[in-house]
Amino acid sequence: MLTGIYVADSTSNCEIAENRCYANGNHGIYLDVAYNNNVTGNSTFGNTSAGIRLNANDNTVSKNVSYANTDGIQLAMANGNQVYDNTCYGNTSGFYINTGSMNNTIRNNRSVANTSAGIVLDNGSNINMITSNMFDSNASWAVWVLNNSAGEIINKNNIGGSTVWSDSTFINQTNNAIDCLRNWWGTTDSEIIHAKLHGTGTDSIQFVPFRLGAVDTTAGADTIAPAAPASVWAAAVSTTACSLSWSASVTNEEVGGSLTDLAGYRIYRALTPNPGNWGSPIGSAVAGVTGYADSPVHGLRYYRVTAYDNHSPWENESWYSDSTVSVLVNAAPRADAGNDTFMRPTSFPLMATASGDSDGDPLSYAWTQLAGTDSAGLMNFTTPTAIAISGIRPGTYVFQVTVSDSWSSAADSITVTVVDSATPAIFDTSVIIAGDTAWTTNAPVTLALAGDTQAYQMRIGNDSAFTGSSWETYAATKSWNLGDTNGLRAVYVQFRNWWG
Repeated sequence: MLTGIYVADSTSNCEIAENRCYANGNHGIYLDVAYNNNVTGNSTFGNTSAGIRLNANDNTVSKNVSYANTDGIQLAMANGNQVYDNTCYGNTSGFYINTGSMNNTIRNNRSVANTSAGIVLDNGSNINMITSNMFDSNASWAVWVLNNSAGEIINKNNIGGSTVWSDSTFINQTNNAIDCLRNWWGTTDSEIIHAKLHGTGTDSIQFVPFRLGAVDTTAGADTIAPAAPASVWAAAVSTTACSLSWSASVTNEEVGGSLTDLAGYRIYRALTPNPGNWGSPIGSAVAGVTGYADSPVHGLRYYRVTAYDNHSPWENESWYSDSTVSVLVNAAPRADAGNDTFMRPTSFPLMATASGDSDGDPLSYAWTQLAGTDSAGLMNFTTPTAIAISGIRPGTYVFQVTVSDSWSSAADSITVTVVDSATPAIFDTSVIIAGDTAWTTNAPVTLALAGDTQAYQMRIGNDSAFTGSSWETYAATKSWNLGDTNGLRAVYVQFRNWWG
C-alpha cells in the first residue's frame, strides 16, 4: 500500500485520530488539498516517505508520534497549518517544510535523534513560525535553512547540538536574515553559540538576545520573562567592596503589560563591558529588593542585572539589563622615592623600593627629573631603581617617581644635593648607650644612633677592629650586647655614606 490514510479533493472538517500507520510504501497519513482537518493522536512509523504529509492548508496536526520514516512530518505547498505537540524521532528529518510552504506555525514539538536534521526549511518556504520546540541530538543539524527560504521566525526553542559534530547546530544556506531570537543554545557564551552557526548566511542569523536558560516547551506554558531593570547604578564603598542598586522591574519583556510573577533579580559581573559570556550570576535578590553588596572585589568591574519569574523549574529570565555599569574598587599605590640626600658629581642611584600597593597589584615605575642645575641622563627609569648617569654638576636636583597599578597612580619626589667634594664627611654623629646611664647591670642594651642625613650604612663592634661585625643599613636604634664580663665597656660605631 502506498499511503496508509489519504485525504484529498478539498475534504474538510475531518478528524483523523488514534491510528497506527506503518510500513507503507509512501506516506503514513497524507492530506492532499484538504482543509480544516484535525490529525491528532496517531502513530506513524516505518513509512518510506513521510509519517505525516500535508499538501494542504489550515489544518491542525497535534499529539502524533512519528518515527523511523524518511520525514517525520512533511509540509509541501502547505500554508496556514498549526503543527504542535508532536514527537518525531529516528527519522531522516524530524520536520521537512518544503516547496513554498508559508505561514505555518510549528510549536511545542520534540524532534530528536533523527539521522539528519531536526527541522529543514527548504525551497522557498517563507514566513513560518517555529517556536517552543525541542531540537536535540540530531545527527547533522538541529535547524537547516536552504534554497531561498526567507522570513522564518525561529524563537524560543531549545536547540541542541549534533551527535556527530559538536559545533554543528544551525546552518543557513541562504543570504536571508533569520530571526533566531531568544532560543536556548545550551550555553550563555555568545562566542560558542556563534561557532555553532554555519553556512553562507551565518552572519544573517540574528541570535542575540538569546535565552539564559531552557524554554518550557509544554503547550500553553508561560515563556515570557519579566523585563530587566531599566537602570542600574554602582559605587565603591571601600577598597574591597561596592554596592549596586537598580530600578524595580514593573513590566514584562517583549510584550509589556503589568508584571505579576516577578520572583527576583540576578547580578552578573565581568572584567570588560562587552564580554562574550557574562557567566554565572555572582548573586541574586528577591522581588522587592533592589540592591546588592559585592565583596570582596578588586579592580575595574562591570555589572548587569536580569529579572526572573516564579515559574520553577522553568524560570523565565530576562536578557541582561541595557544598563551596564562600571565601578573601580581599588587602593591607590604608595610611592616612596626615599629620603633627600647628598651625592657626588657622578652617577648615583635613585631608589623607590619602599613603594608598594596594599592590593598586591603589579606596579609600573616612571622616573623623571623635575628640576636641577643640569639635565641628568637617567638609566633604568622604568624600574624601582633608576640611575642618574650623566650631566651631573654640583647643585640641587629634584627627581620624581610615579608608581602606577592598572587603574591609579601616586608620585613622590626626592631632592639630591650634588656636592663637589672628594669624600664628604658625615657630621653630627652620636652614640648613646642604654639611655646615657652611667652604669648598668644588663649586658643587653639599646643604642641610640645619629648619623645625620648622609648616613647610608653602619657597623657596630665591641672593639675598634669591629671583630665579627658587618655593614648593615643605617637605623636610629639598635639592640646590642655589651658582653659577659664586668667592667668598663666601649661600643664602637662607624657610619658611611654613598661615597664610602
